[in-house]
Amino acid sequence: MPVLRDCVPDPAGGAKSARQPTPVRIPDLPLAQIHPHARQAAQAAEAAGAQGKFWETHDALFENQNALEEADLLRYARMLELDTERIEREVKAQTFAKRVRDDFRSGISSGANNSPTFFMNGERYYGSWENVDVFTRVLRDAAQQASRHIPHAAEAYQLLQS
Repeated sequence: MPVLRDCVPDPAGGAKSARQPTPVRIPDLPLAQIHPHARQAAQAAEAAGAQGKFWETHDALFENQNALEEADLLRYARMLELDTERIEREVKAQTFAKRVRDDFRSGISSGANNSPTFFMNGERYYGSWENVDVFTRVLRDAAQQASRHIPHAAEAYQLLQS
């Protein structure tokens, strides 16, 4: 979802990260009942994020939801010019398993029971996200409201204005 990528500011000048405080929270919610390899894929996305390519990996995984086995994850990593040996090592060692598990638990305890589920300014968003224009307007409103309270929200608001 490109609109989400635009909501996450880039504080370091490199790739955008889903881990910065923003008005929009995007939790890892790997639904293993639907996608048996979802947890491994979420860990691969986090490992790619450590190399500065979370969103590129997120997009590849989202576009290929039925191809999330280890060989697929490594193929996407190669396509994105990531250090595939590092990705493989970190996924096998479950370097990011706790982060994904904690994020999953946090999402479930917050009321997320499907994907995508969005939280804006600490509140679950129940509205539609399929109409990009409406959803973008809601995101802009959330970013503007948060810009007074969250360090990177003002930057997110400026991104959404362009």
